[in-house]
Amino acid sequence: MLKGNNIYLRAVEKDDALTLFQWENNTANWKVSNTEIPFSMHSIHQLIEQQSDLRTSGQLRFIICQNESTNPLGTLDIYDVNFKHGFASIGILIATDQDKRK
Repeated sequence: MLKGNNIYLRAVEKDDALTLFQWENNTANWKVSNTEIPFSMHSIHQLIEQQSDLRTSGQLRFIICQNESTNPLGTLDIYDVNFKHGFASIGILIATDQDKRK
């Protein structure tokens, strides 16, 4: 876990599947995620399993939470990792109030 003054980042857990399913299938988020079709719950479970190994999947996802709460606020993704050249891309999703109510 990585902890700051107001938020912390934690690893994605299997219990996050429903939340990630809702966020990934929110079409308002697709404009920044290059998603064009909805994810199935099965594919969400596969993504969670695959992301446990950064070198294999090329992506690592963290859940963003406030220090005072365990409720997820969003995600931080590290992807397109290139170990040889030492760079990666970062994506941040802060869920909308609508996402959090589902």
